[in-house]
Amino acid sequence: MTNGCLCISSRSPCLPEIFKDSAIYYKNKNFIDLADKINDVINLNDKTRKKMSLKAINRAKQFSWDTCANKTASFLKEISKNNILK
Repeated sequence: MTNGCLCISSRSPCLPEIFKDSAIYYKNKNFIDLADKINDVINLNDKTRKKMSLKAINRAKQFSWDTCANKTASFLKEISKNNILK
């Protein structure tokens, strides 16, 4: 996703939460639907492909190690302020 690759994902738990609208989804354990989605991606027009690529890049940016570290540090500061750990 960081490189703008289009993602095809099943709708298994947590994957739609992670990918949101930056992936194309197929029905779980349905290889025919997966094949159809692969074919759909191959046949996307340039405008739609570029739009999906940008969605993937933007979604991937939300999962950087810096973001994770900052959110973790903020959370730990907040709970220590509220004496939750004591």
